[in-house]
Amino acid sequence: MGQDSTRARILSVAREKFARSGFHGTSMDSIVRAANLSKGAVYWHFKNKEALFMAVMEAEVRRIEEYFLPKPEDGKKGPRAFFMESGERCLEILYRDKELRLLWIDLALQAQRSKDGGNQFSAFIRNKVEEVSNKLISKSLDVFPQLKIREQLDLKDVLRMGDYFFMGMVVNLGITLDLEEAKAYWREMMGRLFGGEGIDERS
Repeated sequence: MGQDSTRARILSVAREKFARSGFHGTSMDSIVRAANLSKGAVYWHFKNKEALFMAVMEAEVRRIEEYFLPKPEDGKKGPRAFFMESGERCLEILYRDKELRLLWIDLALQAQRSKDGGNQFSAFIRNKVEEVSNKLISKSLDVFPQLKIREQLDLKDVLRMGDYFFMGMVVNLGITLDLEEAKAYWREMMGRLFGGEGIDERS
């Protein structure tokens, strides 16, 4: 087994373990056993459990990011249609992939459990929100040059509103919210953000 495939196997096993048992309920030994690897092999790739958890979450950030970063060919759709469709596709993935939902919820729980809000989990969330927001703003303005801001709304604030709304639905998916309801709420939110209330889409 090559180094890349070994690392991928560790991440796959860790993803399942962290989702099912949470960060604190998962030990490195349980990951070593489930991956059928030596402890040395696991620690060669990841120095500790925190580094492994962050690597798992980094991969999930990139996965979600793929849905929301517009490509040049998306320019024909316009921002409203693009973000509406992207959000609905992402909700479908999240609804089917319970492990993915559980990982995001557990990350938020670890951040909330910090006494001062300054632990590495909080820092990870803040840094990734900032990083993805900056990428999204840059890509959106490149692909959708017709995107105009009106009144007092800043594009970063608009994107963050969408992000917080989306993550609130993720927490409730499969509990108080079914997939079709979630998609309907997302369409309503996108309609409000891109349908004349704060953002003007002109050709």
